[in-house]
Amino acid sequence: MIETLTALILAGGRSSRMGYDKATIMLDGMSLLDRAIDLAHQAGATSITILGRPDHPLGVADNIQYGGPARAISAWASGLQKPTQALVIPIDMPLLTPEILSLLIKEDSGGYFEGHYLPFTAHVHPGTAPDAQRIQDLLRIFGVRKLTLEGTLLDKFTNINDPQALKKLLALQTRE
Repeated sequence: MIETLTALILAGGRSSRMGYDKATIMLDGMSLLDRAIDLAHQAGATSITILGRPDHPLGVADNIQYGGPARAISAWASGLQKPTQALVIPIDMPLLTPEILSLLIKEDSGGYFEGHYLPFTAHVHPGTAPDAQRIQDLLRIFGVRKLTLEGTLLDKFTNINDPQALKKLLALQTRE
């Protein structure tokens, strides 16, 4: 039986399209990294690991710097000592909510939403050390179930990858 929920926060990318570290972007008085940590706590994570952040107290270095999220998750999985439910949260989706994540968490086989490989949950067992280069491959290897997403929730999957996306998000928030 899997009793732990470990949040894996993906924070190790180059942020080349943004031009600076996305983890430091401030939104409503919190950095995107702090928002992701807070979201993980609200979703019920019993532990949090920040992939690609060896300088953070909760962080670990990527085994291949800038090798991508799938490789970082694979490296994490290779060190597991007991079965774990992983909740994978990207740093650059600041509108995700605990309610959305709970839909994934309660899936027995893990889950992701159709059209969005991130976030996802997966039940990962020791000895599962996939050498995946793409998130889609991990989802298949871990046996994660594809879920249908309600249209009203689509805006919560806004991804902040470049200055234009950030500007658009900030403009929307000012209107609200």
